[in-house]
Amino acid sequence: MSNMGNNILVFDGTCGLCDRIVKFLKKRDRAKRITYIASQSPEGQAIIEAEDLTSFDNDTVIFIDAGYCYFQSTAAIKALSALGGKWKHAMLLLKLPVCCRDNIYRLIARKRYFLFGRVNTCEISAVARKNSSASSSTN
Repeated sequence: MSNMGNNILVFDGTCGLCDRIVKFLKKRDRAKRITYIASQSPEGQAIIEAEDLTSFDNDTVIFIDAGYCYFQSTAAIKALSALGGKWKHAMLLLKLPVCCRDNIYRLIARKRYFLFGRVNTCEISAVARKNSSASSSTN
């Protein structure tokens, strides 16, 4: 991993479950420790291409921390623990075998649209684009 920042969460911006999880994280991320980027956004696509992750589909959440990319259940656990405080204890879940964690993750990922639906537009990406265009028009 090259010059990517810390605590970047790349997620499926059209997934209802992902949308709810991102809202859950953002509500508790008062220190703004995590940057949230939809994989479908230009920023998400740039990260995926820069890190040669094009073989990964939207079923995979990516968490970037300290120069490393984490995927699936490990990414979810790392994102939760990045909130700090009591959420740091989520790291204990990493003691469970990765094959078990990722099998559960993949099962949920396959059924997520059926169970949680889709969202038409990603709130995070829309806000990020709105903020970046507003700041570039004032310069």
